[in-house]
Amino acid sequence: CNSSRDHSVTFDRIGVLFVSVATLMFGVLALGDSMVRTYYEYTDPVERDAVVSTAIAGMAIASMCLAIAGSLFAPFLSQSVFHSVHYVGVIRAAFLATLFGNVTELLLVYQRLRQRAVVFVSISIAQLALTCALNVYLIAVLRWGVWGFVTSKLICTGITSAILLTAVLREVNCRIQWEKARRMIKFGGWLVPTSISFFIMHFADRFFLSSYVSLSAVGLYALSYKFGFLVTYLVGEPFGNRSEEHTSELQSRQYLVC
Repeated sequence: CNSSRDHSVTFDRIGVLFVSVATLMFGVLALGDSMVRTYYEYTDPVERDAVVSTAIAGMAIASMCLAIAGSLFAPFLSQSVFHSVHYVGVIRAAFLATLFGNVTELLLVYQRLRQRAVVFVSISIAQLALTCALNVYLIAVLRWGVWGFVTSKLICTGITSAILLTAVLREVNCRIQWEKARRMIKFGGWLVPTSISFFIMHFADRFFLSSYVSLSAVGLYALSYKFGFLVTYLVGEPFGNRSEEHTSELQSRQYLVC
């Protein structure tokens, strides 16, 4: 009998996943950077906790709205980008996974702010191990194909965000303040064009390629492109994040002294 699932894993499906997830992956950058900047503008722990809880609420609301919009427009996006409605479910699942992923990334930024390198690394390794284990089981054993990638991403980000959110909210409580939100919007708003430009520079070519070559070629190109980012991920990003946080701390100290 015919199964309702497509069990094959090919580069065209990898291309679909990449384009869907990459659309929102940079949304966390502006808010994460603005939370770091605003966090160091205060010395009172209570005020800093308010910054963190306000940022979490803002990220959750923004990501939820984007996930809902992505779900509603999934048929249109699938037809416009991939010239088929076959990928509607994948796009919706990718938007939902990105919702959890954005919240998780922001909560990990908070762990960096608190100088908890061991916690940050432990969670990152646990995420990697869980994702790999689920991918092997769902794809190699159950033969779910592309849905194995999506399901493992949903499970991993969902569990991680739930655990981190519970722990962080117990620590900072829920102190949502409009003044803190205004400060983060004021600083982060100028970072949005930068994030958009970065996205266009590195990922817009996938959309153009999908109009001229097969999705299999786009998937192969996207996978190959990721190898070029290994140096950034393994070397540049860790030191860059720490340098950015240290710079924000020094600038805020100078601001407070003045």
